[in-house]
Amino acid sequence: MHTVLNAVGLPLIVLFGGLFILYLSSSPLAWESRRTLYLMALTFPFVISLLIIGGWVHVHVLRSCCPPMIASGNHWVEIMLLSFLSVSILGAVSYGGVRLLLMGWLMRRYINIPAPHLQAQVNALAKRQGLPPLNVRLSRHNRPLALVYGIHHPTIILSTWMVEQFDTHELEAVILHELMHIWRYDYLVNWIATILRDAFFYLPASRKAYQHLRIEKEIACDDLVVAASHRPLALASALTKVWLHEVEQPDSSLVQTLVEREKPIKSRVDRLLSSSSVNREAALRDFSGRRLALWTTLTVVILGLILTGIEIRFWPHSWIWHLF
Repeated sequence: MHTVLNAVGLPLIVLFGGLFILYLSSSPLAWESRRTLYLMALTFPFVISLLIIGGWVHVHVLRSCCPPMIASGNHWVEIMLLSFLSVSILGAVSYGGVRLLLMGWLMRRYINIPAPHLQAQVNALAKRQGLPPLNVRLSRHNRPLALVYGIHHPTIILSTWMVEQFDTHELEAVILHELMHIWRYDYLVNWIATILRDAFFYLPASRKAYQHLRIEKEIACDDLVVAASHRPLALASALTKVWLHEVEQPDSSLVQTLVEREKPIKSRVDRLLSSSSVNREAALRDFSGRRLALWTTLTVVILGLILTGIEIRFWPHSWIWHLF
């Protein structure tokens, strides 16, 4: 019976803990607070899994050293659970590392056109935002493409289509949008979030948190661009041109651009045109997200302690309580 409790009780805590974090994120919080909650929902299963695996290994080491201390038995369910957790985590980390290396190789191999006429503009905008000088490269594509890649040395990639189709203010808004991704460490955060989503693909809360994280990072950068430039029409105009191109050629997108498939451009354009200055300035502030995150963590910890107390009271030889 205690094996069933180990195998089912903890995943239920992970599931409901993640869903509760997502429920808190539905409150009107600043973007940074909401991102913190989403990352908590993604990280919580990983932390619990490491504790479970570490506790199991610790107890079996004790069993090999001091057999009388730990009762033996048929733990095939526990072994299957731990094997599944270990394989899913290691597989997700390996896949994430390969994907990161492959992305860097593709960028260096196929997108290496220097853009000296844009480099000075990018450096000036980066300095204004408190960022170090960044590299900018052009991709020879007749389609919208704007992205950032690289963790230690971020590089901005723009397609020649954007340089040709956008005016000065629109191009500045697009560059600022990508700079805001760098300022928020979105590339690193998204890479880690993707690994955590893949490691716990079977948890609805992880998939939902990842989806919200990807959608809202674009909206958050929209707000930051407007707060920095005070030109919502420039970014709205650039998004409209991308939208019209996507309508005419819906299958032309190769990689992540200003457009996220989960969030239609029209709603982003409408938001840029209707948002007030108060709402735009609120994007730079952090409200009560940390307090809500703290209460969420305490709630989940209390549930875990209750389950652990049941284990210790009724099954004192179960491996799970030796974790503590």
